Amino acid sequence: MTVALLPPASRSWGKSGQPLKNGPAFVRSRVGTLWHRSRSGVLILQHGGIVWHCWCGISRHDGRSTVRDDAPKDEPVCATCEGRAFGSGQLPGDTDYATQFTPMYVDPPRRCPGSRDSGLFAEVNWRVGRCLVCAELLPIRAAGSPYNPTVGLVVHAPGVGLVPRCDFHGWQYMRAVDGKAVCNCGGSGVFNEVAS
Repeated sequence: MTVALLPPASRSWGKSGQPLKNGPAFVRSRVGTLWHRSRSGVLILQHGGIVWHCWCGISRHDGRSTVRDDAPKDEPVCATCEGRAFGSGQLPGDTDYATQFTPMYVDPPRRCPGSRDSGLFAEVNWRVGRCLVCAELLPIRAAGSPYNPTVGLVVHAPGVGLVPRCDFHGWQYMRAVDGKAVCNCGGSGVFNEVAS
């Protein structure tokens, strides 16, 4: 079952894309764990690819995603997409599949914020650095371009020494201060108890 798509409300497409009126009900990246609901689609005129915009705010390119029209019975659907699509009238309220919502910045990230960041590691020697975010020892690699070269640690999952998350931003905006990783806002990293 294809669904009626809304116009893409974006200033960026203009003459480079053509909005689609119908599209697949569900889209997911090839490595994703959740199916998302299609909100709008744009045919890119330069090379004929399609970009699917989802109700939760993410976008997926058809060359790097999987689409389907029928409801997934064995895999969860993004609860944010599901709620917004239902509220818009795009789909009926009765569904017999699982939905899932994982709040951002509550659970530790899959990729450590110290990955590939030139300011979030301390050099142990010319090949190895200590991640200031998770305290892991990792290889240092060159990155950037000839005009903007930089170095950083290889992409890695957070280690057991991951710094506490900020109350406001989780691990999103980290910087180094006196050899330690802290949130840019100076958050405390712990939830405060509310007095009753």
